[in-house]
Amino acid sequence: MSSLSVSNSHLTNELAVSIRGVGLTYTTSIDKKPTLKSRVKSLGRGTKQTRVVRALDDINLDVQYGHVLGVIGTNGAGKSSLMRCVAGILPPSQGRIEVYGTVSTLLALGVGFNPSMSGRDNVFLGGLAAGMSREEIDGNFDEIAEFSELAMRSMLQCALIHQECMHA
Repeated sequence: MSSLSVSNSHLTNELAVSIRGVGLTYTTSIDKKPTLKSRVKSLGRGTKQTRVVRALDDINLDVQYGHVLGVIGTNGAGKSSLMRCVAGILPPSQGRIEVYGTVSTLLALGVGFNPSMSGRDNVFLGGLAAGMSREEIDGNFDEIAEFSELAMRSMLQCALIHQECMHA
């Protein structure tokens, strides 16, 4: 039986995420770009060709509060599938994921960053997107802004590089 449980109290070095025996299996169509002809042909058969994809297989790991985990791999290795399972977006086909606290997902660098807004407005936008109240953001603003300075500089540099590449 697969499940996801969430609890909100935590301390540094306590368990933040526990993953035990997690597997994710799904079925996908073999026909990547179905044409009208292939659809008409499949009507006579009554079924379309599918394949079973084992995106995750017996994943076990623990992440403690205050630690960072990097997940790297080739395209199709299951990185995003694992993160979606941890975030509760996809239920695992097998195993158990326990999250002690809250989880928010940012699946791309710069998600929520709006270059036409002020840094303060971007901090509030990001905080609200992460599920924080305005009071929580305001109370932690200096700490959030200090933490995000490096990330914001990095995003601006990436945006400038991207812009230069587009004009080259």
